[in-house]
Amino acid sequence: MNIILLGHLEIEQLYYDPQDNKIVCISSGGPAERILWKKNNQELFIVDQSYKFSQTIDTNGRYKNTLKFIYKGEDDSGNYTCEVRNKLDQTSSVINITGEHPLFFYAGSTS
Repeated sequence: MNIILLGHLEIEQLYYDPQDNKIVCISSGGPAERILWKKNNQELFIVDQSYKFSQTIDTNGRYKNTLKFIYKGEDDSGNYTCEVRNKLDQTSSVINITGEHPLFFYAGSTS
């Protein structure tokens, strides 16, 4: 019998990587059962061909969630939210992307 312990979730980093044209959200605590990406409070879906989603786990057990822009343009400006959930906890963090070559900042985490 496998026992999985659910713990407090935390978003450690949220940043834009201009070289690979992607937003990266690194979370810990989990396991994270669900990752949501939102743009201006509207959920982004995998069927949207403007983005590609991926998740990996590093050697420290942190989740690296990625939202990659397939075609980056002016209309991609906005507030992007990374939301991480499990049965016991939920947390999110927001990053503002502006312009074709976005400026970015780490906006912190909200639980």
